[in-house]
Amino acid sequence: MKNKFSFLNSIQFKISLMLITISTIILICFGIFSYFTNRAKMTNELKYIGEITASQLSKYLVAPIWNIDEGQLNETIRSAMQEKRIYSIIVREKDGKKILKAFKRGKKWELIDSKEENNGKYVIKNKEILFENEKIGLVEVYATLKFVQVELNYLIINIIATMLSINISLFISLFLGMRKIIIYPVKKVMDGIAVIKEGDLSVRFNIKKNDEIGKLTKALDSMLEQLNERANIAYSISSGDLMQDIKLSSEKDILGKALQTMVDNLNGFISELYRAAEQVDAGAKQLSDASLSLSQGATEQAASVQEISSSITEIGSKTKSNANNSYVANQRAISAKNSSKSGVEQMKELTDAINTIIKSSKEITKITKTINDIAFQTNLLALNASVEAARAGKHGKGFAVVAEEVRNLAAKSSNSAKEIATLIENSNKNTSIVNKIAGNTSVALDKINEEVIDVAKFLSEIATSTSEQAQGITYIGQGLDQINIITQNNTATAEESSAASEQLYAQASEMRKLLSRFKIKAESTSL
Repeated sequence: MKNKFSFLNSIQFKISLMLITISTIILICFGIFSYFTNRAKMTNELKYIGEITASQLSKYLVAPIWNIDEGQLNETIRSAMQEKRIYSIIVREKDGKKILKAFKRGKKWELIDSKEENNGKYVIKNKEILFENEKIGLVEVYATLKFVQVELNYLIINIIATMLSINISLFISLFLGMRKIIIYPVKKVMDGIAVIKEGDLSVRFNIKKNDEIGKLTKALDSMLEQLNERANIAYSISSGDLMQDIKLSSEKDILGKALQTMVDNLNGFISELYRAAEQVDAGAKQLSDASLSLSQGATEQAASVQEISSSITEIGSKTKSNANNSYVANQRAISAKNSSKSGVEQMKELTDAINTIIKSSKEITKITKTINDIAFQTNLLALNASVEAARAGKHGKGFAVVAEEVRNLAAKSSNSAKEIATLIENSNKNTSIVNKIAGNTSVALDKINEEVIDVAKFLSEIATSTSEQAQGITYIGQGLDQINIITQNNTATAEESSAASEQLYAQASEMRKLLSRFKIKAESTSL
């Protein structure tokens, strides 16, 4: 069924059908014309036969009618009806109504006598029978159309047979002729196009004709040559060769223009991509070095913060000890104050207390010196921490604030230590005076009591300051712990950044290797 429908839809069938239809219409028109022409001719011929027969009988029947010779009359009529197309002859009397003699055809077309009128469709010709210009009778000749219709039927059959013969001959001629001239070349073109549709551009038709099909196949061969050339260019482009020079076939060469645009765009794109890869490569290298340096700095910073934290812990411990000593000194000063009221009898205890004060003052002097040294070291460490925080950028802002706070606390500690040193120095002077005038204790007791009160006041202030300093150092320790956590996070982030930079550098190098396989035009760049 598929092949049948394919044939019915073919050009060969359509052209053949069209030509056969035209031929059939022409033959039908010719047949109709021939039919009516022959019919008119046969009818006229029949009329002519009837006219001639009637004219001859009007002459030949004069004697038989005048002589009333029935035998001769019959013989004359029978002789005239030898023409098969004459169906009947009627001889009437001179009135033209009464039948004198009549013959007609029987079922087997034999001649029989008849006294009846003829009914039917006939070609009728009549002629008067004259004798010496006097009418003695009337002869009527009836010619039948039966043989005319038979001949016309034969003519129709011949026309149909001729039409069929011509159509069959025309169809066979067209079928074979078109098959050789049109169908075979068109089928070859169709088969070639089917192969081209599959992507094979090596097909060539090579039909050497000067007609339209030959020109078509030559155009197709030329088009395939161009397409094959463009395909080779596209293949070279896909292989990385962007140095292709594409020539346009005409201003309407859309494919050529598209290939030109693609090559130009790819050249520009690859050039920009290569330059970007170089920049990424250099940037990744710099970022990798900076990340490595940042990682090392963060590690060193973490170690420094750890050392500072240990030092602050030690300072806190000593500050607490100093606070305890200050408290003890304060209690003893109060005791000295009470003892000074006891008078001379408690001088020995006062002397011992003064010696104790001198000893404690020496210890306090050492402690204040230590505090001063610690404050100096803390100030240096805080200064270094500020520098490292500035290097760390935004990640070191919090650390810079804490470092500044540490410096302030160190300054306070240094000032407090200086004040303590001053107080201790004054206490030592007063104690020396008390020791020198011990013999005059009773006289100077009131003055000693006042000095002891001042010492107690100073020691109370020292205890308060030392307690505040201990609390501040605790805060510093907490801040340093936070700084330590941040520093460790910075270290981890720096290490991750360094690893990512190394990976970025490796990927940039790989991208440059991939781009190096492209060959682009000199005006773009050289890969």
